[in-house]
Amino acid sequence: MTQGNRPFDARRKCFTLCRARRAWQTRWDKIAVARFLTLLPSFNDYSIGPDLHTGPHALAAPSVIPRDPSCRAVLGVLLVLYALLWPLVALLSHHSPPLDMIEGFVWSLHPQAGYYKHPPLTAWIISTSVALLGKQPLALLVLGPLSIVVALVALWWLARQFLDERLTLVAVLLTTTQLYFNVLIPEFNHNVIQIPLWACSITLFWMATQRGQLIWFIALGVSLGLCALAKYSAALLYLFMVIWMLIDAGSRRHLSLGKVFSCVVVAAVVMAPNLFWLVGHDFQPLHYAQERMSEHLSAAGRVGEVGSFLAAQLGSVIVMLMLTVWLARTYRATSGVTPLASDEARHRATSPALFLFAASTLPFLFSLAVPLIAGRPLRDMWAMMMFTPLGLALVCWRPGMFASLYQRRWLFAWLILHGLLLGVYAGSVYYKTQLRPSLSRANFPGPELARLIEADWQKKTGVPLAYLVGSTWAAGNVSFYATATPAVLINGDFSISPWVSPTRIKACGYVALWASEKSTREPGAWMSEMNPGLPEETAELSHPTQPAIRVAVRWVIIPPAGRCGA
Repeated sequence: MTQGNRPFDARRKCFTLCRARRAWQTRWDKIAVARFLTLLPSFNDYSIGPDLHTGPHALAAPSVIPRDPSCRAVLGVLLVLYALLWPLVALLSHHSPPLDMIEGFVWSLHPQAGYYKHPPLTAWIISTSVALLGKQPLALLVLGPLSIVVALVALWWLARQFLDERLTLVAVLLTTTQLYFNVLIPEFNHNVIQIPLWACSITLFWMATQRGQLIWFIALGVSLGLCALAKYSAALLYLFMVIWMLIDAGSRRHLSLGKVFSCVVVAAVVMAPNLFWLVGHDFQPLHYAQERMSEHLSAAGRVGEVGSFLAAQLGSVIVMLMLTVWLARTYRATSGVTPLASDEARHRATSPALFLFAASTLPFLFSLAVPLIAGRPLRDMWAMMMFTPLGLALVCWRPGMFASLYQRRWLFAWLILHGLLLGVYAGSVYYKTQLRPSLSRANFPGPELARLIEADWQKKTGVPLAYLVGSTWAAGNVSFYATATPAVLINGDFSISPWVSPTRIKACGYVALWASEKSTREPGAWMSEMNPGLPEETAELSHPTQPAIRVAVRWVIIPPAGRCGA
């Protein structure tokens, strides 16, 4: 080779090496993609046999963390969706946190054993979250999705007691199609917190009655006590458990007086602070519930109330039921027999299925006594936790039928559904806050209101703002966004705000204010009662991106009358 051809040979060698490198990289990319796709479920390599306890991931040693790589990947994506995407969407959609969260924050500033509306657990959780994450909206908006994560983990563990990992994953994904597990979870309140507590209690009840170890009864007592600290509708769950033990002989095999007594004592100890508080505060939450259900329904009204309540709950699980009906028709067409006549695992699945169906329906049926017998109205959200195990019940009822859902196209369908539900939630909030020319709590100018009140207080007094008097919503927003985090005297009522002392509030001074998301609302008599005759200030505030939508604000500053000591 001559000296003059060496540069050309070098270039050719370089080109050849680059082309070989690109071919090698392309090959490895294809291998990586293929390996990733093998993690996704494929129905071609999965079928349910006559015995649910066989296979590489059978029921011998159920684990919270799936052993099947595809199940682990899908479940991980689902939990990340709830733990990260739902809080993020809610954070971007709301200018101010929802009402129940603001109310919980007001209560959380002063941990009590009870509050005039509800038991204290929600306020305790919010107080913990704010202490960990700081006083910011994310500390509130993350709690609802995390509650669903806890519920899904508990349901996974429960389903693994009688289903293999892949059918358990189908059951969990089916459960997430409920509206109560999606568009209603960003607003953390006493209804949302019941979802994980009921899931845990039902799981522990099954473990206690089927395995019989004392530790399960003690854990069940803790969970049932927490249910009562969340909301007193836990009585419906207690009633279901008592009735189930009476009618199901299998659940009584491991029962003994000592175990039941231990469960009851532990539950009583957990709820004891609230029980003593109720006695010392004239059972305020029960009076509040009675006032909220003060309307007495006629005979026709009772039937209408039941119909409305049933329709609302049917709407919450309609996707799950429609999918079940479609699968039943398909299963019958492909097998030549009805699902009732052909169930490979019937001898094993009947008892869990009956238990889960009873856990899903009996508390709901008990709640219908409120309008039918007592003649009082119901609220749709009161049934939020009642259908938590329904997805598991359906899969345990016909595991062979639901096995067909473990394949890639159904996985993608579930992911698309969750994406649509995220879009529906964000779109509904966007419509209320951006497209519809009206004020709502989602676009309420809470930060702007706090800056207005705190700046005026500082200008006129020069001391930190310690107290607010007003509605939970308006005063709560100021307390949440203000630098000083003042305590709130709710509607000027010392009986429902025991953390405020009449002597101390006069010494420290306060701001009495009124602002509502509805312009037609007027403050109660407390506004004039808390004003010693000083002139009121007025202003109009608007959302930063919607100057046309304005909220009227009224406030009066009562300066300190003494030393605001500790």
